Amino acid sequence: MIKWSNKKNHGFLSLTKKTLGVFILVKFPEAEIRKFRNVFVCRKCKTKIKAPNMKIIQGKVSCRRCGGKAFKAVRKK
Repeated sequence: MIKWSNKKNHGFLSLTKKTLGVFILVKFPEAEIRKFRNVFVCRKCKTKIKAPNMKIIQGKVSCRRCGGKAFKAVRKK
């Protein structure tokens, strides 16, 4: 449902909860691969780095900022 509100939004359209329920986000596998595959976060300084899984496990990758070798996978939201 779309409402016109002159007081709060100064004449702009405001969307209610019923309207927002229509817009359901769809998860695309291509986008998830692009955003989350081979992306890790440094446990010390929280910097994101893109590297292959095996190099992270073997400890061959170090953080650009702090030089740490402890990483975790990026969390999917």
